[in-house]
Amino acid sequence: MIHPAYAVNGHACRGAQPCLAITDNWLRDHVAPYVANPAFAANHDLLIILWDEGDLLDNSCSGATTILLSPEARQAGAWTCGGHTVFLVIGTDVKPGHVSTAVYHDEALLRVALEGLGITGHRPSAAAFAPNMNEFFR
Repeated sequence: MIHPAYAVNGHACRGAQPCLAITDNWLRDHVAPYVANPAFAANHDLLIILWDEGDLLDNSCSGATTILLSPEARQAGAWTCGGHTVFLVIGTDVKPGHVSTAVYHDEALLRVALEGLGITGHRPSAAAFAPNMNEFFR
């Protein structure tokens, strides 16, 4: 996981164009060389870029829960609706141009990372019942 410094990660932007340009430049300078490296394709690496600005306490939407919750998670006050954010899935095994209509929480990203490492048995916490992300892969 890469979490860039506050000055370049987009948190300080609040819509300010210069800040967004700084964030875009950081992605270009650090991510583009990684994806262009022949080892990225050869190793079947997976890069997920996500923005974490969704509001999990936002109960204003209508519709079903965005993740299946265990009774324990529900009792602990876990998500009921949540805000939405964007994430990009990049890799040689990813369907080009695929756009999902599903809603995923962080635990699904943990699940896909563990599965990529070959860990398909016991998964920690909500990753144990998070939805798979197979729709993104060929």
